[in-house]
Amino acid sequence: YTSRTRDIHEEDATHLDRTKIAYHELVALYPNRFTSIDCMKSDNTMRSIDDIHTEIFDIYTNLAKSRRAE
Repeated sequence: YTSRTRDIHEEDATHLDRTKIAYHELVALYPNRFTSIDCMKSDNTMRSIDDIHTEIFDIYTNLAKSRRAE
C-alpha cells in the first residue's frame, strides 16, 4: 500500500516505544482481557509466524473452552 519500507508509525521509534508501554500497561491492568504474546526468542530473533500463530490459537482455544464451561 506504500512504496516505503516502513510506514509513518514504524519510522517513529518514540511512537513504537510508547505503544509498547501502553500495551504492557493494558496487560497489567486487565489480565483477564489482554494477553501479551512475546514474538521474540531468547536470542533476540523473531519467532516464526507459525509458532506465534499456534500460541495465539492455543490461548484463544483455552479461553473459549473456559467461557463455555461457565
